[in-house]
Amino acid sequence: MRTNVLCIVAALLLMVQGAWAQDATLIDGVYYVLNNEEKTAEVVRPSGFRYQGDIVVPDTVKQDGTSYAVTSLGEGAFMQSKLTSVQLPKQTLRVIGPYAFLECSGLTEIDVPETVTTIGESAFEAYHLKRISIPASVTEMGDNAVGACPELESVTLVEGNTHFGIFDGVLMDKAQTRLICYPAKLAGKAYTVPTTVTSIDKEAFRYVANLTSVTIPASVTKLVYGMFYKASSLTEINIDPANTTYCSADGVVYSADKDTLLIYPAGKTTKFYTPDFPVTTIGSSAFSYASHLLTIAIPEGVATIRQSAFYSCTSLREVSFPESITTIELAAFGQCESLESIVLPPNITEVTTTLFFQCKSLRSVTIPASVTNIGLTPFVKCPSLTEITCLATTPPTLHMMAFLQLAQADITLYVPEEAVETYKATPVWKDFNVQAIAGAGVKEVREVTEVKDNSRYTLDGRRLDGKPAQRGVYIHGGRKVVINN
Repeated sequence: MRTNVLCIVAALLLMVQGAWAQDATLIDGVYYVLNNEEKTAEVVRPSGFRYQGDIVVPDTVKQDGTSYAVTSLGEGAFMQSKLTSVQLPKQTLRVIGPYAFLECSGLTEIDVPETVTTIGESAFEAYHLKRISIPASVTEMGDNAVGACPELESVTLVEGNTHFGIFDGVLMDKAQTRLICYPAKLAGKAYTVPTTVTSIDKEAFRYVANLTSVTIPASVTKLVYGMFYKASSLTEINIDPANTTYCSADGVVYSADKDTLLIYPAGKTTKFYTPDFPVTTIGSSAFSYASHLLTIAIPEGVATIRQSAFYSCTSLREVSFPESITTIELAAFGQCESLESIVLPPNITEVTTTLFFQCKSLRSVTIPASVTNIGLTPFVKCPSLTEITCLATTPPTLHMMAFLQLAQADITLYVPEEAVETYKATPVWKDFNVQAIAGAGVKEVREVTEVKDNSRYTLDGRRLDGKPAQRGVYIHGGRKVVINN
């Protein structure tokens, strides 16, 4: 989940910058750390401060009569600032540090000064940046130094640079072994990564708007999760059959051993999907932002769903789980805004942090008897939640903020009949409207004489094959129903 990662990065940088604050010197609206030995200055941003408007950073600054050459933009120097323009030193600047313009808004273009030799990791990950010019002097770029800019139209490289090049509009190293940035707004529907490429920067294809098809050669041995984040038109990623690390089927990327589903293209228009291979793991962010997906059938044999696996699948309405699943990691179904009800698989032991974060339509959740722990805010920003069924006879342990932002008194908690008094006496759990699970007391019971599909579960979360053989209360389509035979 990209947002969570950036929040963590931002928090760490703020901690570092907080330590700088007492040493930072404000000169003409810009903060610097001054090096008295070398007579150099580094642009910084103290904790809690944001630059705004038009910023001018001169070649030299003076403090108490001493001149300092501005040689670097520190880590996160303009991070999360609201800039309309920035003028950088033209004669003294050597280093643009990591995250220097991370999440910077308002800035639409920038010319990197001809004296700069190093651009750090994610330095220009700015929201509104449309154009960037890189001089011949640059010899080093950190991972994703240029990229992950939703509005980026082009990257220009000044003639004479011997380390990097632009090939068909794509920024690479000169030897075309490293693909650094495919600009988000670059024209073209299909792109084949050159066979010389062995590495692709982790955010090289983020936000690409026009691309529908990408072909990855056998030479590439590392694809990281989130590499194609919010690539809204991308419908297929094809892996060269000679690749020994990855393979693809119907445009979906798997590990070569077909054990892990890694990338499901966000622009794929399929409404129902089940993996082509008997995988055991759904990878991190594998289906994130797949906005067309309505139903996912996770096959038997899958044991692990990694973090953010289905994050922001905004049309997803139904998920069927096999009994083989034992782990569902944090935020796996965050921002699935159309998901109304969920029956968690019967062998997980924890409802993890932010599991259903901002699932605005989520009304009901069934927690299996196997769960012993509920983590931090799994249901935060779920305003429609009115019903929780917890099948454990012993109330699961809770993080102190497990049910943050929930009006517990307005939510009915169904528990085994023999456990009602225990839940009513347990801190936090007692704040719900605790009721016993019983056919006569089930909320929103529907009488069903015929069920047309196989998405049926017993109340303990066990999936059935075919129509239930006995009358009783079951889970069907995420709702409790009574089957009358």
